[in-house]
Amino acid sequence: KQGINPEHPSLAKDASTYNLAINGPNVYEVRRYLEHAIANQPNLKEVILGIDFFMFNAKLKNQPSFSEARLGIKHIAIADAINALFSIDTFNIGKETIEASLKEANRNDRFGENGFMPNRKFNDGNTKWRFEQAIKLYFQLHSDYELSDQYLKDFQTIVTLCQQKHINLKV
Repeated sequence: KQGINPEHPSLAKDASTYNLAINGPNVYEVRRYLEHAIANQPNLKEVILGIDFFMFNAKLKNQPSFSEARLGIKHIAIADAINALFSIDTFNIGKETIEASLKEANRNDRFGENGFMPNRKFNDGNTKWRFEQAIKLYFQLHSDYELSDQYLKDFQTIVTLCQQKHINLKV
């Protein structure tokens, strides 16, 4: 979300670009989202995949928002449609979003329409706090790190799938 702007000049201007930003996924989730992208965009030409050591932690389970029911289909999942249309939580979150937008209309650290989130202002006095929170979170999530053979296989599947589909994979 903050690594590569889809509008960067180094990306092809004549091709559409999609920024699939996911916070803290494991490699299985990345593989499934790639398979979903290929199912919905069979002419996919290039994938730029950012990985880190933590994605291969056997103790890192799927994100709570991850849903197999959303993948491999070309329409919104029925459960998601019902939740979006009839959920009190969705209504309240929408209301909070609108209120926050009205209060801070010029805030520039939100997601852009292309999925890219520009860097926040680093001189806001919160750098030390953000760093401490990030380290704390990493130790909470990965203090008992165990390299996952299955996640290594999932990564191999990503590479093989891209080779089979003639997709240029940049890791």
